[in-house]
Amino acid sequence: MNYRTGVFSAQDEDFGGIAARCHFRSADMFVDEKSFPPQLRMYSNTAPGGIDMPAGPVAAKFAEWCCQNADSRPFFAYVNFQEMHFPYYYDGAPKLFFYTMLAEVVHSRPVAILKTA
Repeated sequence: MNYRTGVFSAQDEDFGGIAARCHFRSADMFVDEKSFPPQLRMYSNTAPGGIDMPAGPVAAKFAEWCCQNADSRPFFAYVNFQEMHFPYYYDGAPKLFFYTMLAEVVHSRPVAILKTA
């Protein structure tokens, strides 16, 4: 089928050997947290495996790749955002998810309410 392939990840995909095991670097485009300047990171953590990039820059790289490579071939993209896991808070994080909603929708039981500034 001649798919175009891309890996766009907010984490270090070399941590734990994931990129090698999954052949991520064989994709037509490979972007992980090390592809971005350190000042864009969610945290100042520099330890291998630290969860670093917010979704915005990762999504922008994916959108750029889609637009630059818009041909008739289908594509497969692995897009990994960290904000889908919770609770990851950092300066500038979107305040869209609340524990009260999570408790109501997912758990159907009360959980602690997190108050943010």
